[in-house]
Formats: sequence, structure tokens, C-alpha cells
Amino acid sequence: MNCRENFPADLCLKCSICNAVCPVYAVENSFLGPKFVGPELARLSKSKSVQSTTVEYCSGCRQCELACPAGVKITSLAQDAKVLSVKAKGIPLRDRILGHNQWVSGMASRVAPLTNLALRSNVLRCIAEKVAGIKNRPFPVYHFPFRYRPMEIKEPKGKVAYFIGCYGRYIGTAVALSVVRVFETCGIKVVVPPQKCCGVPLLANGLVEEARKNAFYNIKVLSELIARGYEVVTSCPSCALSLRDEYMHHLNLPEASNVANKVYDAAEYLLKVDSETGLGVEFESGGKRYFYHQPCHAKALGIGLPAVELLGLLPGLKLEIREQKCCGQAGTYGFKKEKYPISQAIGRSLFMEVKESNVDGIITECGMCAMQLDHGTGKKTYHPLEIFNSALMVPHKK
Repeated sequence: MNCRENFPADLCLKCSICNAVCPVYAVENSFLGPKFVGPELARLSKSKSVQSTTVEYCSGCRQCELACPAGVKITSLAQDAKVLSVKAKGIPLRDRILGHNQWVSGMASRVAPLTNLALRSNVLRCIAEKVAGIKNRPFPVYHFPFRYRPMEIKEPKGKVAYFIGCYGRYIGTAVALSVVRVFETCGIKVVVPPQKCCGVPLLANGLVEEARKNAFYNIKVLSELIARGYEVVTSCPSCALSLRDEYMHHLNLPEASNVANKVYDAAEYLLKVDSETGLGVEFESGGKRYFYHQPCHAKALGIGLPAVELLGLLPGLKLEIREQKCCGQAGTYGFKKEKYPISQAIGRSLFMEVKESNVDGIITECGMCAMQLDHGTGKKTYHPLEIFNSALMVPHKK
């Protein structure tokens, strides 16, 4: 069964609430909105092949799905339309480069100092924009690939397989180190299994078959660990969304259900352990204020605000929490020359709120959101587990 059969376009009530919450529709007149590129286009393509260039503007944020009263998988339908468009026009080199994030980031991180030097060159960035359509804007700072030696824990409170993702492995290595240190300090056994890109960049750029191959690999590896009593944690909302939802509902892989049921956001898992046995750690008190931004894909997980709840355990820490808005980055979206102005227009009101809030920094779970917020506000952005790790002292003495 494909996603159209599971969540048929005919369930759409044409209420247009999806258009009302779409961040792209609000700022880009050329975009016809999620109602058209999702259920409307799906209905039309039942009778004949229909292409629409407007589908390329969909950022995949999933806010339309959260709002839909009929439960239509609008983003999946839009991705189906994007596949048809790709078949008709082909995939440009720029989108192949951005889609194959694991390969590109893997190569870049192996020579991280040289990569970062090159990416700081305005001349090279101008050439990349003119030749490939990759926007001349700040790029991620790469680090040597994350390496990890597991700690021996005799009687662990839990066993987790850390799906680190491309960002944690090659860019946000400080996030990955924080996750591992926090979990092990709290008495949780951690392994970092072999893994491939979750597939979000591939799907966003129309590379569905490559995403499916990665999904098969990840499902196989994680299923074997789950059979041995492990649960899966991620520090990236997009990775979590792929493992929990995309593999089953868009890539149509029913075998992914066993993995989906065992996937946790890192903060979500720590709260689970805290409610069952207690974390058994102490914290340093601090008086800093941070602006909390919830990524769109974290909202789409439907798990509430586990990061906020977890950080509530830290004495003295204050969070500025406002209406949660899209930052506009949407993974590779904000790196594309023609979409960069849209990306910035979407994020503008959020950037202003951060600047007006007079905070010491920003907290968000998504690495790409962090990069966008750094770029748009000039404030330093942290992952929740980085803040939690910095406040960690030592386990309680029994």
C-alpha cells in the first residue's frame, strides 16, 4: 500500500487550514500552497500525468500535516508530485550534491581544516553560487569524523543505539559528545552502530531510490540491536522523523514499524529514565537565559517539549519560550540560491524575537536550525544536551 492509499487525497476537506499554517505560502506568491501540491495535484494525477513547478517550493516542514483535520499526509503527497517532476526534468547537479549529504560531509570532514578554509573564501562561494546555484552564505564548520569508545557500565539503566546522523558525525561533534557523556554519566549503556544518512536530504531533493536503500540498511542494523534489547535514540529531529514515520509511510517499508516503535528523541529518553529510576546526577546552578526554538520536525514528532522539560531540571536556568515559528532553513532548502530569500523571509520574525529577547543564547535540537539562527541573529545556538552536559556534575554517592 502506498501513502495515497493509506492517507487518500480524497479525504481532504478543502478547508485550506494547511495553507494558513504553511510558512512558505505566507511569504512566496509563486507557491500555490500545500493544498494544491498535495491532495489537489494527487487527485489530478489519477487521471493524467500532471507536473507543477510550484511543488519545488515545498520545504517539507510538515506543519500542514499537523494542522490537517482529516489526517492527510500532505507532505508525502507533495513528495510524490516532486518525484514526477524530477522524472520529467531530471535532477540538477546542485541537488545531487546537497542530497548526498553523507558522502559530501564525510569527504569534507576528513580534511576539515582545508574544507573550512575553502568555505570561508568569498571567491569560491561566489563561484559555487554562479556555477552550481549554491547560495553564497555561511556554511557549516566541519570537524574530523566523530569517534567513540564505549564506557563499560555494569548494571545499566538502559541500553541505547545512538543514531548519530550526518550532522552529529561530521559537524556537530560537540553535540554527539554531549549526548554520549550525559547518557553514560546517567548510567545508560551507549553504542554507535554503523549507519547511513536517514534519507531526509535525499527525499528533499527527489532522490527516492537512494533514500530507500539507506532505509533498508538502517532498518537491518537497528532491528538486530533492538532484538538484543537496545532502544534507539537520536539527537536530530529529522533523523527521528525518518525512523519513526518516513520509512513506513512514504517509503512504504512495513518492516520499519519494529524500529519506529523503539525510537526516542534524546531528551525524551532521558525523561523516561528519570521517571523510572531517576537520573542519579547532580547539576551546577547557573543564571543564564536562553531562547528556545522548537524545530518543525520536532513538532511533527508529536512528543511535546521534552527538551524544555529536561532543561527544567537544571537549577537557575531560564528559558524564553514564545510562539514556535519556522526558522526557514529546512535542511538543504536555505542553501539553494533561488530559495534563500524565501528562507530568510520565513525566519525574519523569529530572528527579531530572538534579538528583542536579550538572551545569552539560543537552544534548539536541529543542527540546521542552529546554523540558520546563528546566521540570522548573531547569537550562539546550542543543542539541549550541550547545555545539560555543561551543567552536569557527578553521580550521587550512595
